[in-house]
Amino acid sequence: MMMASTTTAHGSRGHFNFKSLNSVLKNPSKNRWNTPAVIGTNLSQSRASFAARCSSSTQIQDANSSREKKGGRQFPDFLPDSYLAEIEETACLDMAASMRRVNLTPNWEGEAQPVPTSVVSTQHVADDHAPVVMLHGFDSSCLEFRRIMPLLEERRIEAHAVDLVGWGFTDAGAAPGVGPEQKRAHLEAFWREELNGRPITLLGCSLGGAVAIDFALSVPEAVKALVLVDAQGFIDGLGAMSSMPQWAAKLGVSVLKAVPLRNAANKMAYANNDLFA
Repeated sequence: MMMASTTTAHGSRGHFNFKSLNSVLKNPSKNRWNTPAVIGTNLSQSRASFAARCSSSTQIQDANSSREKKGGRQFPDFLPDSYLAEIEETACLDMAASMRRVNLTPNWEGEAQPVPTSVVSTQHVADDHAPVVMLHGFDSSCLEFRRIMPLLEERRIEAHAVDLVGWGFTDAGAAPGVGPEQKRAHLEAFWREELNGRPITLLGCSLGGAVAIDFALSVPEAVKALVLVDAQGFIDGLGAMSSMPQWAAKLGVSVLKAVPLRNAANKMAYANNDLFA
């Protein structure tokens, strides 16, 4: 599926710039929680169904074991207690309990090493639609999709929210890097090994949108449809920021790390601010 342009989630047509992808995709590993919302709606019934599935220990497919904590949920051992202790939102806890790891073997240079990859999936295996693969944004994880996953479960849609290599709770220790080539190889391994090479509907938010663009161009046979939500990769490089002095860049990063600012940005992401958690 070679594309000169693609339809975004807002329905517009956008031409993407390939030169900017490298700078967009090269990001350090940040094994941490950061879970902005992607949808604002009443999910009580869908969430209850999803929570019931999460409570079953048979759904925890970690290579080791799971442990019980917070409301009787079973959490996989690779999720740190210190992070779980800070989470209060029910939807986030439900999805965390449903998280599992799969060992993927990406085809990158050097000896292939298994990469434990964190993912959350619906129960259903598609026979009438392309599986949906969802890629999160910058400094985030698959928990971004905690509110939409119950809706997909309710509609019996096969969907998988994957932690990109270098982010979330995917272990990047065996990766030679976390740049665009490694992200592409990692996603291709998930497509081949977990989805048996079936064509997918690929959805990417922000950084995940840049990864999705790169993957659709590099492995066109894998992507039946491409959905971009505020995707990066549409501009040439960093613009004016490319000439910013190092001291100013460091100051900007320190400001962006401020918890009040990040909370305010997260709240702005909600369609319904009353649902902010």
